Amino acid sequence: MNNKRNVNRPGLMGVRIAAFCAFMIGSTGLAMGAVPDALYQWDFENGGTNTGTASGGNLSINNGVGGTVSFSGGVLDLTGNNRSNASVSGHAFSSLGNVGTLSQFSISMRVDPTLISGYQEFFVLGSSSTDNFGANNAIALRFSSSGLEVRVGTSNGSSYASVTPVSPITAGEMTFITLTYDGTSELTAESAVQEAATGESGSGAYNMQVYIGSGDELTRTGVRWGTVASQTFNKGSVVLGEDASIILGARSNNDRALNGVMDDVLVFDQVLTQTEVNELYTIPEPTTTSMALGMGVLLVCLVLRRKRS
Repeated sequence: MNNKRNVNRPGLMGVRIAAFCAFMIGSTGLAMGAVPDALYQWDFENGGTNTGTASGGNLSINNGVGGTVSFSGGVLDLTGNNRSNASVSGHAFSSLGNVGTLSQFSISMRVDPTLISGYQEFFVLGSSSTDNFGANNAIALRFSSSGLEVRVGTSNGSSYASVTPVSPITAGEMTFITLTYDGTSELTAESAVQEAATGESGSGAYNMQVYIGSGDELTRTGVRWGTVASQTFNKGSVVLGEDASIILGARSNNDRALNGVMDDVLVFDQVLTQTEVNELYTIPEPTTTSMALGMGVLLVCLVLRRKRS
């Protein structure tokens, strides 16, 4: 008895069709690379819905009496905010539940600021009562008079650093920002995890890396806690307990509000490699045109496949 099964082997035309379809699907942005899944992901295409792997995390809007913050046109619209007037400002927020201990993390977003001046909060990730940029067990990023300021607070206290990115953030231009942090290298100046992620020693091994992307350029700046004389080195992990929350665009009382728009906010529980950050930066926005083209390519490929079978 012959137990062999007949297998249809693709001819040269079949191979060419498969190659064409793979290329076209990739070109239309439907093919995703090796960027890890995010715990929390807000692309604002469906309001403040979290599309990450963690449960919950859907954002709500908190406006002052005259605030106009909204989910509009696929972005978080903060253009009505005034950093000096909380009553006409607002923010987006969500309770995240028990996130647990983050010994490593990466946070990514795209921001188009209308103004670059004074203190303006990008985000604070911490306990539900976190309103303070310097709070323990919290992660925060903001504009300051000296540029970007990032703070990581742990159970052992908080450390901050002023960051002067290689690529400046420009008003009126959508800018990609990603922070990666390794808290496993507690009380040290450099991190073996970051060195492996960036492929570089020295500043490439500093505990935090700040990536800035604009146009065709993506740059990285190493941040070593301790470069500020009054601060100590890396203080370890961030413990986000049962009442963890995230605030985007202002403090919880709408003070120090960011004026501009925000998009594609992601929170990861690991250090992204430089390759992964670069891929995240270059993933095209899924516009209606590209999605329609992609579905058309899929349909053509299915028809061709049926004809070949």
